[in-house]
Amino acid sequence: MLSLISEFLNKQEIISKLNESEKLHGMGFTDVHTIVAISEIDHANVTKISEHMLMTRSAISKVMKRLEKQNCVERYMEPENQKEIYFRLTEQGKQVVKEHDKRHTKWEKQDRIFLSRYSKEEQKFLESFFQEYNEYLEQKIEELEEKK
Repeated sequence: MLSLISEFLNKQEIISKLNESEKLHGMGFTDVHTIVAISEIDHANVTKISEHMLMTRSAISKVMKRLEKQNCVERYMEPENQKEIYFRLTEQGKQVVKEHDKRHTKWEKQDRIFLSRYSKEEQKFLESFFQEYNEYLEQKIEELEEKK
């Protein structure tokens, strides 16, 4: 069963990468999802983005430089805090979020069609399983973070 879960996750990642790179200015999965994260984070800085993305600050710094060169994000500072650097989306970055959201909606619709093959009881079981499995994974993440 674990190999099936692994295969499922790998295929979902492949599909996501194939969908994201197409028509999204040739951007990769990480770039697109970093842009989406910035749209969701209040006063996004490297630390907040890295925590949200579960990536190192160093890796996020590299991504941010790339996104700045692509004119998707810009740096800014708050007048009351000239030490902290924040990031916000440019118009191009906002367009990437809109396109990503459209694709996400399409993906959900396709998966709902697939899931409609299963009875409500089977869907409830799957939902319960994934909820519990996600909680288990979250606990493992927290344990690993505590060991750092």
